[in-house]
Amino acid sequence: MIRAFGVAVVAMLAYLCAGCTLPQTPAQSVLAATATYNGAGKVALTYMALPRCTDGGPKVCSSPAVVDAIKTADNAAYATLKSAEAVVRTPGFGDDAITSAVAAARGAVDAFVAVTNAVK
Repeated sequence: MIRAFGVAVVAMLAYLCAGCTLPQTPAQSVLAATATYNGAGKVALTYMALPRCTDGGPKVCSSPAVVDAIKTADNAAYATLKSAEAVVRTPGFGDDAITSAVAAARGAVDAFVAVTNAVK
């Protein structure tokens, strides 16, 4: 059962990235990061919907520590994505601010994906 869940996660992430092209603008980079975030979010929600692990509990379960890590990574990724989205949509920000905002969003999303990949 756990192996099937892991295969489903890998298949979904591969599907999400199959049609991806390289972003050409900072706004496209943020949009691509948002798509990756949404894919990882589906994995996270599926995992968090499992019953919590307890002694003598179900074999397929979610660890409270992992659920907390998912929530922390999710909150950080969401906040940095919204910040980066605002920066790339608002005129007047310099190239350095835009580059930094996009890099922070990608980093936070990558961290969120890493946490969700750990639930395989």
